[in-house]
Amino acid sequence: KLPRIAELLLGSVNPRQLMAGMLLGIVAGSFVIFSIYAVGGLFVAQRNGWDIPIDWTQMPWFLVSQVLGVLLFSSIFLTIGAAVSELKEAQSLLFPVWMMLMIPMMVWFVAVRDPNGPVATSLSFFPPSTPLMMTLRIASGQTIPAWQPPAAALLMLVATFIVVSIAARIYRASLLKSDSAASFAKIFQRLRAAE
Repeated sequence: KLPRIAELLLGSVNPRQLMAGMLLGIVAGSFVIFSIYAVGGLFVAQRNGWDIPIDWTQMPWFLVSQVLGVLLFSSIFLTIGAAVSELKEAQSLLFPVWMMLMIPMMVWFVAVRDPNGPVATSLSFFPPSTPLMMTLRIASGQTIPAWQPPAAALLMLVATFIVVSIAARIYRASLLKSDSAASFAKIFQRLRAAE
């Protein structure tokens, strides 16, 4: 966040538009990466004669999870990036965020073993773990209640909107400041100052 670049950007768009533009770019980049892996995987499978059954009816839910997960996680990271001046300062803020994002990776086997169990179901409605847990549950082959994927997607939309709004306010309060908010308490102070 170089001050001159930030001044030019904020002279052209408001902080919410700036956040939205960055987030759309990140989502587009994630689709490029996904496409490269998908095409590469299908090419290798076809070349080696592997028969990999793909249930194309699950693809829309995967794409919804991909978009909403990338938007939510990216807005969290962009918020931290706006609050600090150097990467070293961001490391102390990123550790608790990474731990929260690692929860589904630590219990994914529970979702695969029992997709309709209490752990998998409850983590499907905890926004940081919703993309992975709901995708695993849908791909498990077991029937999950039809209302759960749309409800989880709606919950992710609401959570993403809230985080993007908070991130835009922190951007507005922090982007042109030369000091850093190297703690969550300082970030919350800036958030209250932006109201």
